[in-house]
Amino acid sequence: EVKSDHILVYFGFGIIHRKISLLDILQVNVVRTPWYYGWGIRPAPHGWMFNVSGFDGVELILQKNERFRIGSDEPMRLAEAIQTQMQKLKDR
Repeated sequence: EVKSDHILVYFGFGIIHRKISLLDILQVNVVRTPWYYGWGIRPAPHGWMFNVSGFDGVELILQKNERFRIGSDEPMRLAEAIQTQMQKLKDR
């Protein structure tokens, strides 16, 4: 979920989740994840990853060069939604 000031990534009913402030995001990239990174919530060579299925996703480069990958069936749409909210937050 892309909110006005943060992103909320969760599995199932939200017990396992991560909340990321839009202010902490430096860069948003559409990526293709190799099959051998696997699926689920896991550390990957680039940082943490939440991926339910498929290989496409969005990688967020955060403060302190931390990386977080979100699997998505619509990575372009997700990246655009994040970038739009980031711009709105800057314009305030």
